[in-house]
Amino acid sequence: SLDGMLCKHHFSKNGQVFFHIFWVVTLIMQSRHIQEIQLDPYSQRFARNATNQEKLTHTKQEVVAYTAQLADLKKAADEIAASLEVLREAKAEQDQLVKRREQYDQQIKNSQAQLDQYRGTEIKITTLEKQLTDLTAAQAKLAHQRDAHVQNNLTPLKVRLLARTSVLNDFSSVMADDDWSVIEDQLSHYMHQLTAAKVQYDGIEETINRLSADVGITKQMQTKMGTAIDDRVQGFGSNRVREGLQKDNTSIHEAGAAQMNTQYQPLRDQQAAILAKHPDLKVMLQDATILPQLKAIRKQLKPLVATLRNLLTEIAGNERTQASLRDRIAELKGTIDPDFDAVKLANTIAKLKADRAALKIDPELPQRLAAAIAKQKKFTQQLQAVESEINRRQGIIQTLTVTIETDSAQLHLLATDIVSKLKTLSPYLPDDVHLAKVDELLAFAHSNRSRIRSSNFSDITNQISRLIHRSDGHGEDLNALDVLFADRGFPAEASAMRQQRSVSENGLTIVAFDINEALKLLYDDHAAVEKALAEEKSGNDMAYTTFVQADVAAISAQYQVIETYNQILAEGAGHQHIKLKVELTPINGIAPEAIQEACDAQLQQRPHLEALVKQRLDQLANNTEISNDDEAFFTTAEELLDTREWSDFKVLIRRRQSADDDFEVVDDKFVQSGGSGAEKAQAMVLPLLIVPKMVLQRSNRADAPHLVMFDEFADKLDPETAKSFAKTIVNFGFSFIATMPSGAQNKLLADGVDNIVWDVMGSPQQGDGKFHLNRVQQNFIWKKDD
Repeated sequence: SLDGMLCKHHFSKNGQVFFHIFWVVTLIMQSRHIQEIQLDPYSQRFARNATNQEKLTHTKQEVVAYTAQLADLKKAADEIAASLEVLREAKAEQDQLVKRREQYDQQIKNSQAQLDQYRGTEIKITTLEKQLTDLTAAQAKLAHQRDAHVQNNLTPLKVRLLARTSVLNDFSSVMADDDWSVIEDQLSHYMHQLTAAKVQYDGIEETINRLSADVGITKQMQTKMGTAIDDRVQGFGSNRVREGLQKDNTSIHEAGAAQMNTQYQPLRDQQAAILAKHPDLKVMLQDATILPQLKAIRKQLKPLVATLRNLLTEIAGNERTQASLRDRIAELKGTIDPDFDAVKLANTIAKLKADRAALKIDPELPQRLAAAIAKQKKFTQQLQAVESEINRRQGIIQTLTVTIETDSAQLHLLATDIVSKLKTLSPYLPDDVHLAKVDELLAFAHSNRSRIRSSNFSDITNQISRLIHRSDGHGEDLNALDVLFADRGFPAEASAMRQQRSVSENGLTIVAFDINEALKLLYDDHAAVEKALAEEKSGNDMAYTTFVQADVAAISAQYQVIETYNQILAEGAGHQHIKLKVELTPINGIAPEAIQEACDAQLQQRPHLEALVKQRLDQLANNTEISNDDEAFFTTAEELLDTREWSDFKVLIRRRQSADDDFEVVDDKFVQSGGSGAEKAQAMVLPLLIVPKMVLQRSNRADAPHLVMFDEFADKLDPETAKSFAKTIVNFGFSFIATMPSGAQNKLLADGVDNIVWDVMGSPQQGDGKFHLNRVQQNFIWKKDD
């Protein structure tokens, strides 16, 4: 493979030198020489002769055309003079008719305006009367809806409400008004007061009941404490201590019971004051069904009153619209003249239009007259111009005939010499260049004019020598053309290049060897090298395709697992106000389109990913600094080609007060920000639960333990945050063991299962060098309902 690459490089570089010799020496520089001595004079004379011939032919054609045109112009001028006189007489007669038509137009315009105004007023009155009729019918329909609504919906509720006034004295004032809006407002106020009073009354009642229970508990505690004192205080001299403790026990508990009894009567007095202020409350306490019934009636009444209010508003608006329409109709009728005869005026307009139509006018007559005058003037000017052009072109024809004869003789001599030089250059022409005629050489010189202009024929011999063999300071040129032919096994061509190099023929300087034969040798050799390189490239393409497929599998697996992570986070932290999610983003110049193509398994073509892999492989292959260092090479290869280095893993959080889609990255900036400690703690701890969760999901054992342990779990956490953490751990599917400082158990609440709190205490026997078991005793159990 390496030998093939070196062979191709050696051939390509020297082949380019050979083609450069071919074009610059045999064509470009030779063309510059021919162009200077013969082609430029030939081109100039040929162009001038062609221009003169074209001009001569064109001038003769113009003389013939002008002569025919002169005869036509004279005939047309006579015809236009006769028609012009007829048009002038017709124009004078038509001017009188135009004045009479203008008078008719004014009379028709005034009469039509009067008739249109009368008819428009009549149409407006008819339209308004129709609208008034429709509004009257709508008013009757609205009134019927109002009466039916009151009769069918509101009256039954009013009967039910009036029935309550017989037992509820204060309720009578609610139903004293006939306006349903007032009744609704007063009922709402009445219900608000009675509901608030009942809540206050029931709260006092609950306190009284609790005091009665507490007095009984105090008596029981006094008895149990006395028994405990008798059991605890034993031995010599304990009678006096026991009697003192019993007296203290009695006095303390009796004082507590007495204090509770003194609180009982003020509460009863408060209840009495509430009943005195709201007498109807006493009736409702006796009959618990009254208050819910009133609430139900109030709930039914509110939309019914709103419907009645809307009907009344619509009726009032309808009445205002009717009054406005009546005023407008009266106003329009007052503008009509009672003696106006529309039929008579319409007949008058029709007669005026008929009289006007009888006056026939030719609207194109003025334009035809003006066109005839302009045409006559134009014909006169054209006659003079055509005669002048004919005289001028006859003089040009005589001069061009003499010049063309002289240039044609000189062009024949130059063309003969140029064709002979092209025959000398024919062996040096490539397959796509044909220069056998003068015009073909001209086309070639035009397409290569910049290169021809920059060449120098006087230096052609030195150019050939330098391009065949350019010696360095030691007289060597490893890339020389003669060296190439000698190395490739062509000694005859190499000898001609080294010895003679260039010769003179037919006034031209050319190379001393058969250039077409030399090109054929190089083409044949090049084909063999290309075949070897194609076989090498086929193996590289297969390896490249396999690597791209591996990248697709690796990248798609990385990004697909992110969806699983986020689903776990959503399920685990779904009960919280904050939200967490994770994501992968391309880094290190990786185009997002390449990642998208890798994640789409349905794609047949992945141009961005393939371009990325090719660019990174080229970057690795062309890094000369690591070409001889295996360790550095593999380190760089891992940095460029390891797909794990193409994306950055980020944890994102939405704070409690942020918008639904307002997430920020959990990093040092987030930790140093002013957010709550709970948000920072959860943002850093919760994503770590994904690791055991994903590991356990892949376990093949059905009894894989979903258990985590936290040391100092509730330390420095407020109760709500501790509760949220406990729920999150359970939602993740974990059971957990937690240690916490003494007294911190009140920070945890139920997580849906029984939870047991144990106290672990050290053995009282210490310092004897022996192992003693700790004492473990149950403290309490709490459940979800506790």
